[in-house]
Amino acid sequence: MNPTQDVIILPFQPENQAEVKNLILAGLAEHWGTIDPSKNLDLNDICSTYANAVFLVARLQNRIIGTGALVPKSNNTAEVVRMSVAADMRRQGIASQILQDYVTTPDPVGIGTWCLRPLRHGTKLLSSTNGLASR
Repeated sequence: MNPTQDVIILPFQPENQAEVKNLILAGLAEHWGTIDPSKNLDLNDICSTYANAVFLVARLQNRIIGTGALVPKSNNTAEVVRMSVAADMRRQGIASQILQDYVTTPDPVGIGTWCLRPLRHGTKLLSSTNGLASR
């Protein structure tokens, strides 16, 4: 049985605040070796900071294992930020599931067309126009 089959992607809820913040900060600490307390202030109140975004969490049983926010930046442009996956769940398609949810949800933040070009994990282009996706 593939445990990622049991992963559900849900909108962020206020009760997710502490767990989501801890997950993201753990990933940043792992990547950078330390956390600067003056940075990442957006994580102190995710509901307010990302009120105009679509902030999703990936849940496996009672644990949040992934996050991502689709943030409108300007007319017809959105950016994916705060994409993070628990260390023990990486390389199992969790981030892809979050991204796929954005692609298959028609126009989640009023963006008709958007694309994502991963910076670290290859050269895949994931694009969406009115909810239609291609890889």
